[in-house]
Amino acid sequence: MPPPITRRCGDNPPDACRRMVHALMRSVLVVTVICSTATAAPHVGWQAPVGCPDSKVLLAAIAHRLDVPIDRVELAADVTIETTPDGFVAHVHGDATETRELASASCSELTDAVAVIVARAATERVAVVEPSEPSVAAVVPAPAAAPSASVWNLGARVSGLAGIGNLPNLGVAGELAVIGIRGPFAIELAGSHWLSGSTNVAADASVNIGVDALALRVGWRGARLRGWLDGEIGRVHAEGVGLVDAMRGAERWTAIGGGVGYAVPLAPHILAVAAGEVELATNGVSITLSDGNMVYETPVIAIRGRLGLEVTWR
Repeated sequence: MPPPITRRCGDNPPDACRRMVHALMRSVLVVTVICSTATAAPHVGWQAPVGCPDSKVLLAAIAHRLDVPIDRVELAADVTIETTPDGFVAHVHGDATETRELASASCSELTDAVAVIVARAATERVAVVEPSEPSVAAVVPAPAAAPSASVWNLGARVSGLAGIGNLPNLGVAGELAVIGIRGPFAIELAGSHWLSGSTNVAADASVNIGVDALALRVGWRGARLRGWLDGEIGRVHAEGVGLVDAMRGAERWTAIGGGVGYAVPLAPHILAVAAGEVELATNGVSITLSDGNMVYETPVIAIRGRLGLEVTWR
């Protein structure tokens, strides 16, 4: 068998030799790029309290802020979120970021801020490679602006109320509130309807009294505790039952007051809220019969408790 024929670069014409060297360089470059991108699997350690978004939400938020697929970047970070009296604090550290601390009253808003910080650091190490060229072009997109803690958040709450001072004896009501949240401050508009209560004026005659009210509340809220001041305007309506002379009418009722509440996270963006309020009547209402006898007069102080379910957008 004849020995194998081997060729060296010097045995070939100069142009053919140069083509062989260039082809070899391109092959080595492509293999190197493929290996480096295949090993850049993202890693993010995530520890957060119950009620906060999970690591999948964080990775999705990071990927949303990258201009390349997340598996094309070198990403390694560890994030720990702790609860504080004012909300939440995130400790961010790892290979792609310097150690940083972020704080927010909302865990969802804090998660978005962490995603921006990690994505910003990762984009500085992104390299987009064109395999057909013997060079690597680094593309660094402009970093996205970090979300501000002052961005408005919206929410709604459905509650059941019970209290004294609005109706004869103990009254119960339903309430629907819409909420605007900006950082630790909140403003809400709530409408309530109190089921009618009755007061007897004779053995076979009574007066049914009900209240419809609209309240504006302005206050502060932390991760769990919250407090507010409010103003309330309502309509007290009465209807006689079994009276000789028909009776029906309504009077305006106004009050100012405040309250405190406590929220418990049930799921991301869902809270159970318990609260108590005290209202001081600024325009009391008296219910009288046609003969001048007073049937009911609203007290100066109204005390009520509330238990509700709150949903927020962020």
